[in-house]
Amino acid sequence: MSKKTRASSRATAHTASYNKATEESYQLTSAPILDQRFRNLPQDVQDEFNKLSKIAEVNGAEVIPRLLELKQQYPLPLIYSCLAIAYGRV
Repeated sequence: MSKKTRASSRATAHTASYNKATEESYQLTSAPILDQRFRNLPQDVQDEFNKLSKIAEVNGAEVIPRLLELKQQYPLPLIYSCLAIAYGRV
């Protein structure tokens, strides 16, 4: 009986520490992402991407082809995120 008690208390302690780690590991925000790789892009590409990301929220099908082109030229996570938003609006 003592083995069963030890195992369950160990599992409870592990679960509690796991839940605490996941609660503190990220924070949701609507603040802009300041990505150095994005800021290193040419200014005209940054401006175009900003316009495309606004359109992607409303009409994803319109911007998907251009986002795919940008993804090939500049494989940045930010472009992949925008593509995910665009595909979600199709």
